[in-house]
Amino acid sequence: MGYPGVASPQIPRFLLMCFIFIIACANFTSAAVDTKKLHTICSGKLYPEPGNIYGTGVEDAISNVISNTAKAAYHEYYLKESLGASGFIYAHGQCTETLTEDDCHDCLHEARHQMFDECTHSVGAQTQLMDCRLRYEDYAFNNEG
Repeated sequence: MGYPGVASPQIPRFLLMCFIFIIACANFTSAAVDTKKLHTICSGKLYPEPGNIYGTGVEDAISNVISNTAKAAYHEYYLKESLGASGFIYAHGQCTETLTEDDCHDCLHEARHQMFDECTHSVGAQTQLMDCRLRYEDYAFNNEG
């Protein structure tokens, strides 16, 4: 029962609840992944045709890094993979912490595509996009190695 000339308190409460709901939902949505390329660096050394142990090792290491980076703490993952007598491959992936797992995965796939397009058969390479980065080398380039 209302009073003449006084607004009902249910309408403002309803609007307040809608406003809170919209703000809460906005905090759980992710912005689009920014895959603008900042740089790609390719090693001057090349490995032979695909299918050799190093080329296969690079493919496996990068796939492993892409699969694990999004799930790792702080969206960062290092890998040291043995090639037997041929040595090691060292790889690293990292995404902006605000990305979702799926967005991180998508960003790293784009970094891989750009890196392999520009650095075909390179012994080492790295690509930095706005929201992620991907790198591999034939030497340890961090304290994990």
